[in-house]
Amino acid sequence: MDNMLYIIAFFLIVLWGVGYFVFNAFWIIHLLLIIGLLAVILKVVRSSKI
Repeated sequence: MDNMLYIIAFFLIVLWGVGYFVFNAFWIIHLLLIIGLLAVILKVVRSSKI
């Protein structure tokens, strides 16, 4: 389950790149990028042990 988050984040970043450079699909692609980055940040924060 831990790797699934990274796979989803990677997939969203790839979609953002393709959409930005090929389809130029404005705000929807950027929203997907933000969701992917937030997922990675949440994973890093939750997995860090203090």
